[in-house]
Amino acid sequence: MSKSLAIGRVIRNKIDPPSQRAGLIGRDSLQRRLLEQIDKQVTLISAPAGYGKSSLMTSVYHRLIGAGKSACWLSLDTYDNDIVRFATHLTAAIGQSGFRVEGGEPATSPGSHQGMGVGVDVQFLAEELLEWLSSQQSVVHVFLDDLHLLSEGPALEFLSAVIICEHPNLKFVIASREVPQLPLARLRARGRLCELEADAVAFSADEVRDFMRQSASLGLSDEQITLLYKKTEGWPASLQMVSIAMESARDPDVFISRFSGADKDIADFLVEEVLAKQSTQMQRFLLGTSVLKSMSAELVNAVLPSTDAVHLIEQAEAKNLFLLRLDRERTWYRYHHLFGDLLRRVLVERSPESVEGYRRRAGTWLAAHGRIVEAIEQAFAINDQSWAGSLLESACSELFASGQTAMLQSLADQLDEAELQKLPRLQLELVWDSVIRWRFHEARELLHEAQRRLSLSASELSTESPKDLETHQLQMKSLHRQGMLQAFTDKLKDAERTSLEWLDSYSHQDPYMEASCRVALWMCRRDRFICDASPAETEVLRKLFNDAGAKFGIVFLDAVAGSIFLERGDVTAAERFFRGALDTAIRIQGETSALAAMACAQLAMLLYCENRLDEAAILLRGVIAQPLEFGLLDSIIARQLTVARLARTNQNFTDAHEALDAADDLAERFELPRLQVNVLALRTHLYIEQGHIHQAQHLLESHPEYRTLRSLNPEGCVDSRRELIAIAFSRVALETGRGTEAIKLLRRWAAWTLERHCVLSFLRVSVLLTRLFWRSGDVPAARRVLIEALVHADGSFDRIFLDEGEEICAVLQDLLQSNPAIDVPWLSRLKAVLKAFGSGMEIPRVVPAAVPSIRLESLSERELEIIRLTAHSLAAQEVAQALGLTESTVKWYWQRIFEKLGVRRRKLAVRAAKERGLLV
Repeated sequence: MSKSLAIGRVIRNKIDPPSQRAGLIGRDSLQRRLLEQIDKQVTLISAPAGYGKSSLMTSVYHRLIGAGKSACWLSLDTYDNDIVRFATHLTAAIGQSGFRVEGGEPATSPGSHQGMGVGVDVQFLAEELLEWLSSQQSVVHVFLDDLHLLSEGPALEFLSAVIICEHPNLKFVIASREVPQLPLARLRARGRLCELEADAVAFSADEVRDFMRQSASLGLSDEQITLLYKKTEGWPASLQMVSIAMESARDPDVFISRFSGADKDIADFLVEEVLAKQSTQMQRFLLGTSVLKSMSAELVNAVLPSTDAVHLIEQAEAKNLFLLRLDRERTWYRYHHLFGDLLRRVLVERSPESVEGYRRRAGTWLAAHGRIVEAIEQAFAINDQSWAGSLLESACSELFASGQTAMLQSLADQLDEAELQKLPRLQLELVWDSVIRWRFHEARELLHEAQRRLSLSASELSTESPKDLETHQLQMKSLHRQGMLQAFTDKLKDAERTSLEWLDSYSHQDPYMEASCRVALWMCRRDRFICDASPAETEVLRKLFNDAGAKFGIVFLDAVAGSIFLERGDVTAAERFFRGALDTAIRIQGETSALAAMACAQLAMLLYCENRLDEAAILLRGVIAQPLEFGLLDSIIARQLTVARLARTNQNFTDAHEALDAADDLAERFELPRLQVNVLALRTHLYIEQGHIHQAQHLLESHPEYRTLRSLNPEGCVDSRRELIAIAFSRVALETGRGTEAIKLLRRWAAWTLERHCVLSFLRVSVLLTRLFWRSGDVPAARRVLIEALVHADGSFDRIFLDEGEEICAVLQDLLQSNPAIDVPWLSRLKAVLKAFGSGMEIPRVVPAAVPSIRLESLSERELEIIRLTAHSLAAQEVAQALGLTESTVKWYWQRIFEKLGVRRRKLAVRAAKERGLLV
């Protein structure tokens, strides 16, 4: 007996065309019409049930095959709305059509769909399929039956994308009960569409006459046949039922008159007549097998014990009882959909008590023979939630691993909440799917219930019984899901503990879970400035993901590894990893997929750091259309902050703040503190550049993260959030007279980050520290710090210097002027950064914030005295003694002077006062 393959692979009888049935008229003229138009891009037959669409397509299919053409068949069902299932079966159907190509299979082929169920780029999948077909010149005709079962979604989008390309090697013949949502208008306008509707496929008067006269025993007159034609309007299904029912009718006129006025009830009437004319054994067979989506003799014998299924199937075929053969071996059959629906209705009316028995025996056989999804449908049909749940629990891991997450979710949605809570394996698969899709609330609830259920059965864990082994495996999976949920929701301390616990308890038991836990651990440790990943370790993890068939995981691996090497200052390695992540994402999901967008964002951030702004902007153009709620938080941070920074370089502060607003909304909605702090740090910088000092100060001081920190120094449990808040504080301090405090803080951070080889953080801190020293008048210190930054920048990170503005340019020029002939290692780096600044930048005599029209009375007499004494080269201590003040009081006055004059150095204050006539 032919059995379907395992879940996630090809169900053979979906791609085997039905055999031609005997006893049907040839409809040669209609077939010729179709064959004349067969080279149109799409031939669409749209008509209600019972109009012979499948029979007509079957005849045309076999005539094409007989003429030596390449053709394939795919019968659709509702589960083909899962794009992985649909793409897999479409590719398999084409592959067995006799159409042969070189170069292997496309990404849509069976076995290559790992991760396709999440964030899939349907355009990419379409292009992959079409490229696969382009290596030969021959044409394959794809027959799609029951397309109306595809609702709007990725699968239908994929088919539309394939059709709209009008590939010369691919033609479609489609049957549907309704006009599908395909690009028909475009095809129609280009003359690439052949359409047949109900009136075209209905029997003509002559065809009705030919059909009815095939049954010689009926002996109908021309008048009786004409009346039948008028009343059935050429509906083929009703005419076939008439021919069956009238085989034993005593008086044809009486029979015809009984439904002569019928319309919508004609089918119900006729099926009753058809059944009434069958033997008791055949009636039992028809009604009992109506609960089956498809049937074989062995399945029928299981559903209807003591039945000679082979004989009855042959007899039903001979009587043309709407039984369609599904494979070449004459093993599997199904009823015409209309006839099956009507039989099930009669079964429920006549023998409702027998329905459950039929379906339960069918489900039991189907489950035992690997047709789990059909078995689950039988369980749902009799509302046996426990049975359906048990079957789905056994199949969920394979469905998830094969990428059929849409089907898995669809089946799970049919379970009652109480039943779902009893199924930890199913819950854990749904947890991971929900985490990847950023449905964190659902993931937490599912995980909580799964863990609660597991705790009840794990009091005495051993590996001696299958039940204990299953509990052990579920606990391993539960801990992994917990760690991944924590990592994706920015609970990095918890994620680190959970990942370590998993590795301590289950290391080497599952390659995929081991690799993903190690990647999560890298990410958590990097946030604490521990960047100890190596290329060799990366390759080990890559092999683990490859062994597990998880290409999706390789994208995450390379994205995290790239961020670690970028933090260490190895831009070359970082770019290699980010581009590797992007290449893998494009290969498995396409250029415009959410997965590719995740890799693009981090690569764009790196390009921005190197001042390759045009390249970064081009990358981000393809990212903007993708939703934020996907992938690693690091990628979202990189994406939104790089968008904001690019806008800032064009002085477009409105767009910059809008990008930060979107990130802030996401951070608040999902409670993502690291994203909030990144937004805070950049927005503070933007406000200060715009001259909104008080707004920047208020933003910082009102932020809950800043208010809860006891210290901004790098001490205790240090993470990136503290570093960013320290930087934001220092920016505000630079503008509000607390520069000394900020200098002390940033000097600690510079030493701390450099000690840990965190070059990117060291550069951010050092370049800002340079500004603080320069603004305070400590030029030698500003020079020393900037030189060290230039040395560690190693030819990259130009943008970190440029974003700190003209004061950094001033220090660079000062360094160049004071060392014109010295050949030092950092001199070429200095010149490169100066060149990036542009040729028109000069050292500012007074910082740009100076007020041009300050009045004399705006400075107090005491403040003027301090400026006069300072102008005569008195130090702060000497000024204090001359005025009878403490040195700290003089410093306080200087802060007031700086605020009023808009400068941050005493010499600049003296110069500004002289320029405005405040000093004689």
